[in-house]
Amino acid sequence: MKRTTTILTKNNSKGLKANVAKLMLLLVLIFGIQGISAQTKTWNGSSNNNWNTAANWTPSGVPASTDDVLIPDDKTVTVNTAAVCKSFTMGSGNNDITVTISGTNSLTVSEGIDIDNGTGIGDDRFLIVGTGTLSCASILIQETGNNNRDSRITVSTGTVNVTGDVTMEGNGTRNLFIFSGAGTYNIGGTMSGGSFTASSSTVNYNGSGSQTIGTYTYNNLTTSTSGVKTLPTGSVVNGTVRIQDTTTLESGATNLVGTGAFQLNGGTFSTGATIGFSDTVGILTLLDDSNIALGTGNHTLTFAASNGATWTSGKMLTITGWVGGYNGTAASGTNPKIFVGNNANRLTATQLSQIRFFDGTNYYNATLLTTGQLVPTNTTRINTFPASACANSTIEITGSGFTGATAVRVNGLNVASYTVNSSTSITAILAATQTSGTLTIVTPSGTANSISSLVVNSALANNNLTYTNGTSGQVNGDVAENATLTLTAPAGTYFALVNFASYGTPTGTSPNFAINPSCHATTSQSVTESYLLGNTGSVSIPATNAVFGDPCVGTGKRLKVLASYAQSICSGTSVAISGSTPTGGTGTYSYQWESSTTNATTGFAAATGTNNGINYTTGSLTQTTWFRRVVTSCSLSSTSAVVMVKVIPALPASVSIAASPTGAICAGTSVTFTATPTNGGTTPSYQWKVNGTNVGTNSATYSTTTLTNGALVVVVLTSNATPCLTGSPATSDIITMEVNPTSVGGTVSGGASVCSGSTSGLLTLTGNTGNVVRWESSVSPFSTWSPIANTGTTYTSGVLTQTTQFRAVVQSGLCATANSAPATVTIASTTWTGSSWDNGVPTSTMTAIIAANYAETANIDACTLTVSNNATVTIVSGKSVTLSGALTVEDGSSFTLNNNANLIQSGATNTNSGEISVIRNTSPLKKLDYVLWSSPVAGQNLLAFSSATLPNRFYTYNPGSDLYVSVVPSTTSFAAATGYLIRMPDTHPTSPTVWTGTFKGVPNNGDYTVPVTNGTYNAIGNPYPTTISANDFITINGIGNNPSELGDGLYFWRKTNNSLTSSYATYTTAGGIANTAGGSALAPNGTIQVGQGFIVRATSASLNFTNAMKTNNHSDQFLKTAEIERNRIWLNLTGANGIFSQTMVAYMSNATQGIDAGIDGRYLNDSPIAVTSIIENQDFQGIDAGIDGRYLNDSPIAVTSKISNQDFAIQGRSLPFEATDIVALGFKTNVAGNYTFAIDHVDGLFTGAQDIYLRDAITGIDHDLKAGAYTFTTEAGNFANRFFVVYTAALSVENPILNANAIVIYKNDNQSFTINSGGVTMASVKVFDIRGRLLTTQNNVNINQTIITAGQANEVLLVQITSIDGATVTKKVVR
Repeated sequence: MKRTTTILTKNNSKGLKANVAKLMLLLVLIFGIQGISAQTKTWNGSSNNNWNTAANWTPSGVPASTDDVLIPDDKTVTVNTAAVCKSFTMGSGNNDITVTISGTNSLTVSEGIDIDNGTGIGDDRFLIVGTGTLSCASILIQETGNNNRDSRITVSTGTVNVTGDVTMEGNGTRNLFIFSGAGTYNIGGTMSGGSFTASSSTVNYNGSGSQTIGTYTYNNLTTSTSGVKTLPTGSVVNGTVRIQDTTTLESGATNLVGTGAFQLNGGTFSTGATIGFSDTVGILTLLDDSNIALGTGNHTLTFAASNGATWTSGKMLTITGWVGGYNGTAASGTNPKIFVGNNANRLTATQLSQIRFFDGTNYYNATLLTTGQLVPTNTTRINTFPASACANSTIEITGSGFTGATAVRVNGLNVASYTVNSSTSITAILAATQTSGTLTIVTPSGTANSISSLVVNSALANNNLTYTNGTSGQVNGDVAENATLTLTAPAGTYFALVNFASYGTPTGTSPNFAINPSCHATTSQSVTESYLLGNTGSVSIPATNAVFGDPCVGTGKRLKVLASYAQSICSGTSVAISGSTPTGGTGTYSYQWESSTTNATTGFAAATGTNNGINYTTGSLTQTTWFRRVVTSCSLSSTSAVVMVKVIPALPASVSIAASPTGAICAGTSVTFTATPTNGGTTPSYQWKVNGTNVGTNSATYSTTTLTNGALVVVVLTSNATPCLTGSPATSDIITMEVNPTSVGGTVSGGASVCSGSTSGLLTLTGNTGNVVRWESSVSPFSTWSPIANTGTTYTSGVLTQTTQFRAVVQSGLCATANSAPATVTIASTTWTGSSWDNGVPTSTMTAIIAANYAETANIDACTLTVSNNATVTIVSGKSVTLSGALTVEDGSSFTLNNNANLIQSGATNTNSGEISVIRNTSPLKKLDYVLWSSPVAGQNLLAFSSATLPNRFYTYNPGSDLYVSVVPSTTSFAAATGYLIRMPDTHPTSPTVWTGTFKGVPNNGDYTVPVTNGTYNAIGNPYPTTISANDFITINGIGNNPSELGDGLYFWRKTNNSLTSSYATYTTAGGIANTAGGSALAPNGTIQVGQGFIVRATSASLNFTNAMKTNNHSDQFLKTAEIERNRIWLNLTGANGIFSQTMVAYMSNATQGIDAGIDGRYLNDSPIAVTSIIENQDFQGIDAGIDGRYLNDSPIAVTSKISNQDFAIQGRSLPFEATDIVALGFKTNVAGNYTFAIDHVDGLFTGAQDIYLRDAITGIDHDLKAGAYTFTTEAGNFANRFFVVYTAALSVENPILNANAIVIYKNDNQSFTINSGGVTMASVKVFDIRGRLLTTQNNVNINQTIITAGQANEVLLVQITSIDGATVTKKVVR
């Protein structure tokens, strides 16, 4: 935020005020209101003088810490609260402003205070702190410009805190900072200008860095925090100078004179580097470790006599920079000097010991000369030593002048010993009785005392342990030398601890025995422990020198012992050992508990668990263990006496059991269980349990015959063993009994009647108890059983030729085996005797034998069929023979399938034998017509099949050249599943007549894989003596799913010689479309008949025929399956000369709007006309593999549907049907003329009320095909965008409009030409040559077609047609 100072004056004109307002507005525009982040609160004083009244401010509200405060001219404000603001300005003007902090209230300004000047005579600015508190970052008192205008801050006993600078721009007469009492002024920056009146105040320069102290007269001056505080020339301190924290007060080029105390409280007083001045100050007081840094000049620092001042004990004053000489009696030289008073008594001895000189390397004691000069000594001195040490410990002392030292004392008591290492180092060992005090070193050149005391900590003592367990206590004894001391531990206890033992001259009475160090055998403790620890009852210890050694020869000695006893513990128990609080050392102790499982003197290591406390709790102990405590303090350690914890091994009770007999048993077997106890005691008790239930008696054995499988047998032992019994009651191991139930054989199911040569089928064992060890079989009379290596519960036999029984042998565990109830597999057959079957009509599980002539009108269903005994079998039309096995025709017998009879076999391979005859009738054909055949038998020669056909009229199809090529029929036999094009016999009538062909050979069966050329058309055929499903063939082989060109179907040859009609009828899973070869339109119906060949484009390198494709169809009707919905339209295109084309559109399941493999059927272009549906610019709708059927272009005309701009004869479209759908038709003709569209037939929803329209885009007519055929005239050519099948007519139906596209003109054979105007009636026709000359006119035409002759051959003519409504169209033709 930017702040502006507003200049307010009084007694000025309104124009000036207006200018001021404009200036303020300008400043707002310059700086912008966007930079303001807080309010400016302006005092209005409308209610009273109190700061804390909201109405006194504009805008209303007491200022917050984020607000700028402006006190305008002529205002009086009383701060009656803990006031806060961001900045504080006392504005300019020609009246007074007074701001008073009342009482102990405060004003805290986070930024600066700006006191502007008055503008009139006597216009003052007063900021009165009084006894309150004023805190801010800085203070600026502006130049008043007139001696009659004052700007001042006044303080009595209050506090002013300024973290930055205080700047008074005016002179000392009018810019004033006045203290009238003992207030406090803390300043973190500099103070300059104006005048400062100190009174009895204290000014504290407390910035964290360097500060220059303002050139004023101070009462008390304090420096604090850190940094160098420079006292410039002209500054005067009349009161106390206090230097504290880490600050340095540096005296400048002045003579500092003051009568107050000079207090050093941690800082440094530096006399500076200026030569030739003196500093005379007050009494020196040392409050904390401090320094005096003497400058390099020859000046003098003189303190007043200070022997009456109170110094803080233990604090040191270090003086640096002293470079004068001292000869032991007087100082010399003109270097900086320091005086305290004027004689040697102006410092006490204690104060003198707290002063030292430092030359950058060594410290020197101070001495005060008779002149009062303070100088460093040049005798023995002590520099460093430890602050504290323990009695009996070693210390290192450094200093100077140690050569020849004669004594080292602490607190006046000689140390135990010392070694003078050099003139600057002594090593001393403190005595055990050493106490704290001054360290003194006596040398020939003098005595040096330490400035501070050496704290001596006494030796460690009172490291005692206490242990109790059960019956516990203490015993003691005191006998004279050469006597025997006997101590007794009560029954059931042992000696666990020797609390005290001394052989010598111990003092005191039990239990307060004490060692006399002057006569004490050091072996006392260990010897006594070796006698007592772990022993029970009474133990005697000889009190002799021979046992303990003689600690003081010639002196009568005594043996005093205090020992503790306790009870042993059981293994696995933990115990607690208590330790006393030690004495001596520093008073701070560390503990380390140690343990040993070896003995009382060796093998000790850190105890487990928490081992550093005053007390210790063991873990679970499993063996006798000794414990002790090591106490450390002040680098000394003390090891306690040993506590022995005696551990008795546990007696764990346990029991095991055994069964007799062992292992698995049969149900009802008697079993005896025997218990074997461990630590069972003298009278153990037993409780037997079976499955958790108590059984038996209190006996070591238990017998039973009622165990069940999985029974859990245990025994619970209760022991009375002592001591330290554990684990009682004890539970034995568990014996899990395997009790086998009695074997049960169960029952074998699955017996059935099967064909001879078949397997049994799956036989299943159920109801058995036990495992199958084998199966067995038996044949009539079923008395002998043969083993079968099978242990499963199911079994399937090998080939059977006679009725056989099967059973399983079952064994439960070790029990005796049992046989199952058997299953019988019966081999059944029945024989035709000429009038009946001797064992009933054959079924699918029986073998059928025909041993006499058979021509029944019945189906045969059997496993296998054998024709024997010279029988003649004829299967009449419409009947079937269904076999799961082979057909065998024995020599001398015959088997004939009449036309539309089927032989259906399900076996995977061809196991047939013997020749059969398969009779097939063609459709009515003419002499020179062709049929595409495929043989249902093996070995049929082509010429033998149609012997009257000319030998050069037998063909196979070459996929590479896409042409039929001739074969030599006399040497060529039908290959399985291969199509052969054969012309009618040369003796066949010229009128349409049915021809009967007979195939002879072994009937085909099983799966066939036919090698083909991938991606091209191939001639193949039905290889079976039964019909197959075209849909299954398309699906299994992925027909129409060629990646490079989707949408092929199956194409069936049906060609009348020299017919202009297409050679092929098309079939996809959507259905079939017809051609009219042979005089009638016949469409494929989804069943591929016996002997039928056809054309298909392969999608891989082979095509497959499987038994699964076989159907039992005897008629020409295609039976639609229920799960596939089909709604179809067959649309015929017929020319005037009889040429024909058909296309189909099917709305069906699985179709899409693209090309669907197996649904959309491609148009084969072999007709002079064609109509197709268009899919993706092909002639069908969205190419569906197996649904859309591509059009094969082999006709002079064709109608197709379009898919992806490709021609398709059959198009499948997706469900659900939408009446808004549009199907584009392709139409082509090589012959100009009149043609007719008509519906052949429909199914599905189109049999109902759904309309079907043909839209002619040339004439603009939507024609209702359900109402009748639509006839139109066309030129020769291909038309992809003229005709559409729609289901909703446009608003105007059959209301043609004359346009050029609707006019068709084509030449006739006699050089005339025909003009057709579509649905528009012509009024007249005029013909002009290319130069515009009228050649002929035909008026009053009044029809839509006329014939006219004009012009010369190859002449270009212009034909002008005028309709009856006056529209005119001109077209150009070539005569």
